[in-house]
Amino acid sequence: MEKTVAVKDSRHIDALVAVSSLNWNWFRNVRDPNWHSILDMRTGSIDWELVSVVPDEMHLMGYSWDWKLPKFSTDMSAVWTEVERLVECGHSFDLKTDQHGRWIASLKKDSNGWIGSAKTPPLAICKAILAMNQICIAF
Repeated sequence: MEKTVAVKDSRHIDALVAVSSLNWNWFRNVRDPNWHSILDMRTGSIDWELVSVVPDEMHLMGYSWDWKLPKFSTDMSAVWTEVERLVECGHSFDLKTDQHGRWIASLKKDSNGWIGSAKTPPLAICKAILAMNQICIAF
């Protein structure tokens, strides 16, 4: 069942891609006793100020979330690394424009397929990745 998440901005989309597709985890900043979850996947609530996001294997604390979180939704080279990873895992990928100039990204694996549509290629790819993880975004 697909879940709709209301997003505030492109960084929220980047965070959703990192959590849903790359299995990044949110770590508590041990220096801040008032810490709370940066992104609650059940409610879509977000708070950029209080915690950091880093890849699980790094176990770093106290860095700005912006320091490590790639700009998947706005930077083609950042999101392309995720496309390459998915292709290596057996997904097929296609990116094209429709008759109205919107970008359409599609991912397929076995008999499953996911599509994302947007004004820019990186955002279309992010939407397809999120659809693969049963997340629909609403602005």
